[in-house]
Amino acid sequence: ISEARVLQEIDMIAARDELMEAIEAFDAGRLRAALEAAEELELDEFLSDDVMESSVERFEFLQARSQSEDALRQAVGETNLPDLQAKLRLAQTHHVSQEAVRLGQARVTELTNLMAAAVRELDAAMLTRDAARITEAETNAQRLHAVDSSVAHQAEVRLEHLSIMERATEQLRPAIAGLSLRNLQAKLDRALALDSYPEVLSRGDARAAELTQMNAEALQALVDTTAGHNAARLMAAIADRKSTRLNSSHLCNL
Repeated sequence: ISEARVLQEIDMIAARDELMEAIEAFDAGRLRAALEAAEELELDEFLSDDVMESSVERFEFLQARSQSEDALRQAVGETNLPDLQAKLRLAQTHHVSQEAVRLGQARVTELTNLMAAAVRELDAAMLTRDAARITEAETNAQRLHAVDSSVAHQAEVRLEHLSIMERATEQLRPAIAGLSLRNLQAKLDRALALDSYPEVLSRGDARAAELTQMNAEALQALVDTTAGHNAARLMAAIADRKSTRLNSSHLCNL
């Protein structure tokens, strides 16, 4: 036998041994290289069909295993718990490394806790009038896939309500500083219906009571003045009456 033939047989034996060992290992790259070497040496002609079929099946399994582990590790770095759980189950069926499984399981626990905390914070924020807090809580809950679309819609509705409430409150504040009871009462009723800030509503109520008293006193002064037919006092009372903006209908009834 020629030296070249001897060397070829040595290579074929080594390639066969490597292929058989690679089939039992968990390294898709190693098995791919062994299959390529076997094909290059035309070793498949000297191996049984069962061996070749086993090697191909094993390679497909190891490739799927590798892809499954890569997908699991990627999911560990994200915030989608349902996706992570699905990839963890698939990875376990493909017998990926225990390290990857432990990482996946730990992340499932972590995300579960984060999601629960996010839901609690959103629920608490929704009870406040703090639009910034609600927005932040909603954003975080959605980032963690902790709420469904209906809950997100409720948060958006609440934010829209608070926006309307803020506008009504801003209209109420100058009315509190003004002298028109009618204008104040309209703005106060609107803010109250929208559940505005208690402290602002309280100031509005106090101012409404104050203006009501001022109007009553002005009206009484006007009645007293007209009863005495004193023109000078009448003009002074009317001037005072105008300063408090009592409804003109009261004058008509005198």
